[in-house]
Amino acid sequence: MLRRIMAELRAAHGTLSLDALARRLDVERSALEGMLTTLVRQGKLREVRPPTPPCATSGHCATCTQVCPLANASPRAFPRYYTLVNE
Repeated sequence: MLRRIMAELRAAHGTLSLDALARRLDVERSALEGMLTTLVRQGKLREVRPPTPPCATSGHCATCTQVCPLANASPRAFPRYYTLVNE
């Protein structure tokens, strides 16, 4: 399974979210998390933060009237992405 994870990341040109990987591999997200942790510890993958939404850097969050899932979200609520470490 670890080889399949690496193959999926290569096919995606190096970066995928945890949810996307789970869908592509047809495996439960919770089962995949442990495998990804193993690959990170082995130095084959790196967890990366998703790009910051433009509204978060423009200063509009304080005055925005839109319902935003980021407003009071815990960092654990953000999607997790993984990328290949240069092989």
